[in-house]
Amino acid sequence: LKTGDARGEFENSTSGEISLSIGAGNAGGGNFVVGAGYSYTPIGDGGSIKLTAGMADYTSGGDIVLEAGVGRNGGKLHDIYKASGGSVIIHAGETLSSNWSAADAGNIVLAGGAALASSGGIVSITGGSSALGLGGDLELIGGYSDLADSGRVIITTANGGLLGSSGMVNITTGGSSLGDTGRILLNTGTASGGAAGEIRLSIGDSDTGFGGQLYMKAGKTSDEFGAGGDLVLLGGEGTNNIGGRG
Repeated sequence: LKTGDARGEFENSTSGEISLSIGAGNAGGGNFVVGAGYSYTPIGDGGSIKLTAGMADYTSGGDIVLEAGVGRNGGKLHDIYKASGGSVIIHAGETLSSNWSAADAGNIVLAGGAALASSGGIVSITGGSSALGLGGDLELIGGYSDLADSGRVIITTANGGLLGSSGMVNITTGGSSLGDTGRILLNTGTASGGAAGEIRLSIGDSDTGFGGQLYMKAGKTSDEFGAGGDLVLLGGEGTNNIGGRG
């Protein structure tokens, strides 16, 4: 399917649109299914599905928008009519072979666009907002394994360029006008058959100027009767009455 080009004598015209839509139904809307071809030979991959937005010579390129449907209850009060909005699910392909030398499951890659002279594109992942309820969570969870290690969660900035610094990792909770602000918790998991994992805070080495500082500061308060926050360092307890050193 392709529409005709709009160029030449019509300077401000746009090319045609292709619209594929499913009709409404009183017992459920119809599905829109796009499937690539299956490969049943050992030498060919399955077919791909490619969505490419349009390029522009002088303005911005086109967007690709994936938006789930809105859930409306039509003013009904009964629980059966409480409709949720649809989910956007992006799921990489599985690998079904039990052979240890089999290929890994598919990856999901989210990458901002590259730029020549301006800044690279931002990858922004935000939990949903709510007018009356709680805002949506943002969870980053490494994958589970029945036998081996679970997957890691790695947050790393890229190396700095020839004249620039490497990027900053900034973990900050949101502000609050009436309630408390959120906490930042760094916890390793409990181990039932081994040692619990470590938490290490370390500063990189320098070859010019001073070494980097490790700065820890408890919070202050403007409350007339309140006390500033404590800075507490405690060594771990031991079952043989020998505790860790602080």
